[in-house]
Amino acid sequence: MRIVYFLSFIVSGFFTFAQSIEVSFNGDLLQNNQTIIINGDENQTSIKKDFDVTLNTAASKTIRMTRYEVTTLPSTFDYFCWSVCEIPAQVGTNPSWSDPSGVLLDNHTTQILSAYFVPNNQTGSAQYRYVLYDENNSSDSISLNIVFQSNPTSIKEVSFEDTNFELYPNPSSGKPNYKLTSSAATRDLNLRITNMIGEEVYVSSLHTIEKQSQLDLSGLETGLYFYSLSSTSGKVILTKRLIIK
Repeated sequence: MRIVYFLSFIVSGFFTFAQSIEVSFNGDLLQNNQTIIINGDENQTSIKKDFDVTLNTAASKTIRMTRYEVTTLPSTFDYFCWSVCEIPAQVGTNPSWSDPSGVLLDNHTTQILSAYFVPNNQTGSAQYRYVLYDENNSSDSISLNIVFQSNPTSIKEVSFEDTNFELYPNPSSGKPNYKLTSSAATRDLNLRITNMIGEEVYVSSLHTIEKQSQLDLSGLETGLYFYSLSSTSGKVILTKRLIIK
């Protein structure tokens, strides 16, 4: 079995709406309303993704979670684990599905949210929206758009497992150098930079044979940015932070 993850940033208000709740995976913070595409095979028992949910305020809070169906794939199932692990339900059974009691989190404590999709030998995609929110203040929330993509077992994908891309120095004055390392066959890659609210501020094409060069980001204002490297097919290879000073 294989699960491949894709990320695509959309315009969002992460720092406006997710005041105290942070969600991350593989150590990277996700933006509010970020879309995560999770690829798997049609014959997998289930396609799963874990997210780390952390509270970043001093006061303890009970964090509730509701899952909404956005687009569905007939004859498939889904479920989740938050305060409890639910029983798989067929598509359409629970258009909106809330956990029964919420999870009490203290400052900087982390709880895992697990999202599951059961393809049931069906191919296609299904999208769900997960909303985590303070039980006593629903405006203190963060949303995730999760797209499960069930592919025919025969599909083969190019591996970028050992590909790495760094911008340095970081923080940068606006003209950082980059270093690209990859053993993948010669291929085009896309570099995309977004600001804190998900707006795209820079796009460029790179090539795996271009190992080192410099970017001109002098037009960007000082602040925190996110840069992602992806294949031309849309597979996001990595996402990291960049500070312009």
